[in-house]
Amino acid sequence: MLASEKLEKMLREEIAPYFEDYIDDLFEKIADSKDATDEDRQNLQEAQELREGFKEMYDDLKAGEMDEDECQESLDELMEMFKES
Repeated sequence: MLASEKLEKMLREEIAPYFEDYIDDLFEKIADSKDATDEDRQNLQEAQELREGFKEMYDDLKAGEMDEDECQESLDELMEMFKES
């Protein structure tokens, strides 16, 4: 499987659902709590920014704007990021 195919699959099947669930959970926490912390709001903003960044990466990938080397680098970075979390 090509790096571009692996990256597309990871973005679509793992990263997008993870961030959607995480953002939904944060929205619920903030909505359910009148005492939502600044940290909660900051986490929500950061998660939304990350989600948008991953969406842009996916769009670039689908538009053919990333070569296989870029895809492999991005894939390696994402795998490392998920290992650390």
